[in-house]
This record gives sequence, C-alpha cells and structure tokens, in this order.
Amino acid sequence: MSHIPPKDESGDNSASNNVDVKEEPMDGFDFDAEFAAHRLAVSQGNTDKAIQSFILLQSNSGDREAFIDYLLELASHIDPGVETDMSRFFQALPALIQSTIIDTVAAKLERTDLLQAYKVLYAYIQAYPRHAYKYLIRAMKLLILGARGDDKDKCISILVTNLLPRLGKQRLQLTFSGTPPSIRSSDGKHYIIIPCNLFEEFLRLGQRYYLDHRQWDDLVKFTCAMLDCCGYDGLARLDFLSHTNRFQYLKEQRVNLSIVDAEASSSSNASSSTLETANDTGSSASGVPRITKPIVSATSVLVGSTDKRAATTLVAFMCEFIAVSSQFTQFAFEYYRAICAVSADPTKIDEKACLIPICTITTPQQKLVPGTHGNNASNATDDAPPPPSAADDGTTRPSKKIKLASHDENLLHAPCLAGVDQTLQVLSKAADCMRHLVDLWDWATQTAPEVDWAAIFGDWEEEFKRVIESYQLPFDMYNAVLLARSDLALSTPSVSGNLPKALKLSQSICDRIETQRRQGKDVSHLVEYNIPFMFAFRVLYTIGVIYLLVGSLQQSTLEIAIILSVFPIPQDLDDKDFIADQLDCHTAATVFRDHEFGLMHVTQKGLMVRCIKHLIVSLDSEIRQRGGMASIDAAMRWDEKAGNMIVLMQYGWPYWNTRTDFWDKIIRQMKERRAFKNRHILEYIFVPDMLKTLLELHESKQVTMDLIAPEYLLKSGHRRELTSSTASPSSSPRLAPMPDHPQEHPLRPSSFKPPPPPPPIYEPPAMPNTVMPSVTTMSPSWYAASTQNTSQANWMSPSFYYSRPATSVVLPTKKPAIIDELDQDQRDAHSLFITFELVSKCIQQRYQRYYHSPLPPHRVRLLIQRFLKYMVIKANEDS
Repeated sequence: MSHIPPKDESGDNSASNNVDVKEEPMDGFDFDAEFAAHRLAVSQGNTDKAIQSFILLQSNSGDREAFIDYLLELASHIDPGVETDMSRFFQALPALIQSTIIDTVAAKLERTDLLQAYKVLYAYIQAYPRHAYKYLIRAMKLLILGARGDDKDKCISILVTNLLPRLGKQRLQLTFSGTPPSIRSSDGKHYIIIPCNLFEEFLRLGQRYYLDHRQWDDLVKFTCAMLDCCGYDGLARLDFLSHTNRFQYLKEQRVNLSIVDAEASSSSNASSSTLETANDTGSSASGVPRITKPIVSATSVLVGSTDKRAATTLVAFMCEFIAVSSQFTQFAFEYYRAICAVSADPTKIDEKACLIPICTITTPQQKLVPGTHGNNASNATDDAPPPPSAADDGTTRPSKKIKLASHDENLLHAPCLAGVDQTLQVLSKAADCMRHLVDLWDWATQTAPEVDWAAIFGDWEEEFKRVIESYQLPFDMYNAVLLARSDLALSTPSVSGNLPKALKLSQSICDRIETQRRQGKDVSHLVEYNIPFMFAFRVLYTIGVIYLLVGSLQQSTLEIAIILSVFPIPQDLDDKDFIADQLDCHTAATVFRDHEFGLMHVTQKGLMVRCIKHLIVSLDSEIRQRGGMASIDAAMRWDEKAGNMIVLMQYGWPYWNTRTDFWDKIIRQMKERRAFKNRHILEYIFVPDMLKTLLELHESKQVTMDLIAPEYLLKSGHRRELTSSTASPSSSPRLAPMPDHPQEHPLRPSSFKPPPPPPPIYEPPAMPNTVMPSVTTMSPSWYAASTQNTSQANWMSPSFYYSRPATSVVLPTKKPAIIDELDQDQRDAHSLFITFELVSKCIQQRYQRYYHSPLPPHRVRLLIQRFLKYMVIKANEDS
C-alpha cells in the first residue's frame, strides 16, 4: 500500500471531508458486526472502509471496554516505519482522529502506568513531529513523574536530550507563573503557552544534566536553543561564538521579550497538563510582586497581577542569569583543573603540581621603582589595568582580561609560569560572567524600580548562589565554583570586602572536603570525589596568604605549619631546590610587578620550599615586630621563634647560611642577649654545622645555652649526671633551676591536649600593619601586609582546626602505655639542675653522631613533621 500522509485539523484530506466524526449513536447498533467489518477492512488495506467503520465504532461505542482495548492495541502500532496493517491504518487516519486516539489511550494509561502513557505520547511525537506541539508538555510531565522510579537516569536523559530540544524548536510564548500550559493557534501557526516558572525549571533541568555529564558544548547549544525559542531570536545560530559575543547578543535582545496574558492564551485545545512548581507568593494592590515566604525560583513572583513591564524584566533577568551562571560554572571547572595541573588527556599521568596565588595590596602611597627588587614590595602602577574581581555589589566590576606584564618571551616560558597565562585567561572569562551578572542586575533594578529586588533576591550575588545551589553540582564542580569565586575576590585584595570573601570561600572548600572525608564512605570509584593531590594544600596555602595580606602573621604561620606537618615531603629536597625557588620568585615578581594578583606554578617540591620560606620569613617578621617589647615574655617569645627558625632552616642547608642572613641574624642576636633558652629544639637539630656553632657559642661562654629538658636527659640515659636541687650546685654560674611546672616533652602524646575552639571573632594583632619586609630570595615581593585599618579585620576567625582536609591529623587524647614508665621521672624532673658541662656533652654527642652518620632523608622528614605538629599544637595552646 502506498504511503498515505496523515490528515490534519484543517480538513484538507478528502477522507476527512467525507466523514462526519460527530455522528449520533444509532439505535440497534451491532458493535460486534461492525468491529469485525472494521478489522477485515484494515487487514485488506481498504482504508476508506476502515476509517468509516472506525468512526461508527467510536461514535456509538467509544466507551466500550473492547473498543478501548483495541485503541491500546492500535497505539502500539503508531510508528509508520513498522510495516503492519494497523500502522498503515493509523497513518491514514486524519490528524484529529489520531489525536482523539492518543488522548484516550494516554488518559487510560495515566491511571495505571505513567511510563507506558509517556511511551505512547513519545512514539507519536517521534513519528509525527509536525503535531509534536500538542503533547510535548504532557509527555514531559509524565516522564518527570515516572522518573521517580528505578529508571530515573534514563528518563532524565530522554527528557533532556530528546524532548527539551524538540521544545526548543517550537514557537513558545511565556505567560505568568502558575498558569497551566496550553496551545494557541493564530494565522495557521501553533504556539505553546508555557508559564515562566515551568520554563525556568525546564531550562535548569537541562543545564544540570549537561553539567553533571561535563558536556560543555551541548550545554551551550541547549541554553542557546531554549533562550532562542522564548524571545532571544537567532541565539541558537550563535552558539559557536565566544561567550562575550553571546552575552552582548543577550543584552541587545532582552528588550524583545514579551509575556502574554493567561486569558489571551486560553483556547479550546488547551492542555491541562502542568508541572507542580508551587511557591507561596502574593501581590500588592499596585501589581508589584510581594513575597510572603522565601522563594526558590526567580520567576515564582510572576503572578497575573504583575505589571507587564516588570514581568518582562523579571523574565529577561531569569533567562540571562541562568544562562550566564551555567557558563561561569564551565569556566570555574576549567580553572579548577588548570590550578590543579590536571591534564585534559585521560591517558596522561598528572604531575603533582598546582598554581599558587601571588598577591600584593596596592595603595596610592606605594609606587613601583623600575628595576628594583628586594625589601620593597612590587606594586602596581596607577595606570595599570586591574585584574578581575567579583565584588560584593554592583559598585565594583570584575575587570577585563589579565595580561602578563613582562615583554621578555624567555620569562614567559619559564617553568614557574607553565600554564599560568592560559589559566589567567580562564579566570578572566569567569570574571566576564560576573561582570555581565552585575550589569544585568543594574539594568533590571533600573528598568523595573517598582519591583522590590532587594526583598525578593537580596542582591545579585545571593541570586547567583541560589542558582548554583539549584544545579546540585557534583562535589568537585561545586568546589571549583568556590575556588574561582575565591580567586576572583583575591585578585583585587585592596578592594574592601574581597579578602573576607576569599577567606570565607576557601574555608568553605576545606569544610566540604573534611565533611566528605569524615563520612567514611568509599566513593573512590566516583570521578567527582577524586580530589587532585595538591588541591587541599593549595587551598590552605591561599588561606595563609590571605592572613598574611591583613598582617596577621601568627595565623598565616599556623596555616602554613599545618600544611608542612602533613605534607608528603620529598626525600631528595636540598639547597638546589631553594636556589631554584629563588629564581622562580624573581621571575614571578618581574612578570607580575604591575598587578595585584598572579599565579605561579609549583611542583610538590616547590610548594614544600615555598612553605618553608613562608614560615621562616613570617617568624623572622614576628621576631622583629616584637623586638621592642622589653619583658621576660618577649625574651621567651624570641627564644621560641628563633628556635623554630633554626629547626626549619635545616631544610635546604647550607642555603640559609650562604645565601641569606637569617642564620647570621639569629647568632648575632643570641650574642647580644647572652642567653638562649629553648628546651624543645635540641632533639630536632641534626645538621652538624648548626650543632658545632651552638657548641662553640656555649663553650666560649658567649651565650648561655639552655637547650635540654630534664625528662629528655632521663630518657637518654643521663640520669646520673643530673644534680638534685637539694645538693650543692655546680660552681658554674650558668646553672638554671627548673620551674615548678616543667614543660612536657613535645613528642609525648600524653601531654597533648585538644586545642580550644576558636574565638567567635578575630582580635587584630597588637603589631602595626606595616609592610612586611621581605627578601626576593626568601619571599617574592608580592608578599605584603595589609594597609587596611585593623577595624576592618574583625571578620577573620583564626583557623585553629587541626584536622583539616587531606590531612586527617587527629590530636591524641590518651597517652600510650609505652611511656607510662617515664611518668614518675617527669614528675620528679622539676627538682633537678642541668650543669654547664652536661649541656656541652649533649651538644657534642649529637654533633659527633650526625657528623659521622648523617640522618637519612626519611628520618629527616619524620623528625621535621613531628616538630611541626608540636609547633601547631603549641600555637593553639598559646591562643
């Protein structure tokens, strides 16, 4: 039988014109005889006879169970590609009768099997796309309802990849929220009338699907197609353009959007299908939206009494905000992978590296002196373009693309800048998205001032967070959004409010990673939970930089110490790595000398070196800033900080002695003070040169060395050489009695106590917020303390949480049994003296031991990390 096109409502087909579909029931109608005649006509291919008998059956016995069962059977032969008698018959039916069959079958199945009802509608939409507009919304509703079962992923996939693209090809008209979807015909054209909140849900649902699957090109195409059909005409053909061109097109076309009244959209063909997106909203007498409860949708305030102009503005705001937010998410994820040095090639093993931030705060008083580096911070000139930032409100715009300042191509290809330029360009793209959102907010609030935007949405950033939350992003992608927002804020640290925002976002990443780790679920098979090796450490490092920028050296030191206390320290770290870092810092300072923000590529070794230098420079600054305090407490603080520096400087030795003056400064100040008391560091010193210098100072009596805790001597077998407090003291004038409460051994978990909770707000340090002096070899010139007023620093809360992401360091609360036997010795240690000769002997023994047998690298790593754990706990206790 030849192909017979389907008949439509216009009645152009002759068979449709010769049949009266509203024939009255006939008296004495024989259903069985007519039904048998119909089945015979269908099997013989007698289309006209089959259609006439079918109409008789439908008119006289349309509600009969046998006829309904026949319609169900007929609905399984909708596809014309299946060559059967019934498929050919269905294809020959007029479109109006086809629709009657589909409506009857769908209504029957909706009461028993939602997915089966959807399959009937979907089959008709596929086979007869010309009439798809009638059933698209209804099919979507059934599929979403059916997705609550076991086939959720499959249902959502079909909805997004098949039905929503078909909806994007239809003629859509938006109406007020809460209005049931319907069909309207005008001048031979059919329009789907859809409420704004339902359109928003469809748009967000599709974007969420493509975000989950990381299908970025499909995400852009889908978004453009959906916005094209609702008023941004032609956008679907521009999905290949850059994001800035598309944003500009959105801006130009937003004035063409319109909303139709619910009454005008009503028609006899109106569909009753609707998707429940109820929100409690109200409206004032003036027609301005009024919120009675917190809303979850940008369009849920669009009720029928809303002013047309205000409603159109809200729709444009919704469409563009969602479109740009999804684009930001893509750029944020690309930025996250670039920061973590994750390769796009899945077959390539990713290196253990990351890009760390370099920042400085620029003030009008700070001027760049060309060609100078060293103790002065390298700052941006007044006419340099600022890097991108996301401000708290619309008053400060994220700036345009960051460009490298250096004209030396050799510098741009340095290893420390590997991938930096491309990564900054991605961050600049994310800043473009933020800029468009700010401009959109300004336009909307000015265009519809009668809408209380602040009451409805808060501000543009609150709305942005709501949209991001609605995507329910995968774990790693949400972290990426937080990272990009944090670095955008950090990119202009001199802008008020950006540093607290950057800190809060970075700490949110830490909390998320720690919460996920504590859940204890095996999610290693899920891609989204495969956190890059360096990511958590990079976030902690960023927090340390932020504290440094506001002049809070103690908190900055603590954050960096946390990293080092758990960081997998490379065993082959030596002075060559510190020299290489010195060159890298000089390169970075040169390239980014005209910017407040930049990035620097570091490997696992490089981050270790950078953190050690950061710690030593910070400790040195604390010493100098407290140097004017003439008190016993200040002297003890100097001994503690200097001791920490001595232990840390063992890494990279002799770099600290030959290329810096830190070691010489400590020795010089020891001689000036003529005493050095730190009873916790000797057992951590293993460099022969250091031990020899300390021994010479002690034996020449230039410095009184009080380096040994009595309990350490008891443990080390020097019990007989200790002198009781009741005995005659040695003739040496350099004997010091132990205090009433001796300090416990740093390696004994029995003495550890959990750190107290952090205070509710940060108390600004007593030291002045002056620019932190630095040496280019130690710390790039972009390290500078804040020039903001200390009153603006009350947003900070010290990061005293020792169990941090990717560290899992839990403070012991119970002493091991292995040290129980030393408890009595420790309690008795306060009554003992340490003689001058005994100090010399202990230092001499350690010197001879490590001079002939240097400490192996793996022991060095364990020793330093145990010291850093002690350092972190001590900082918590002091706070």
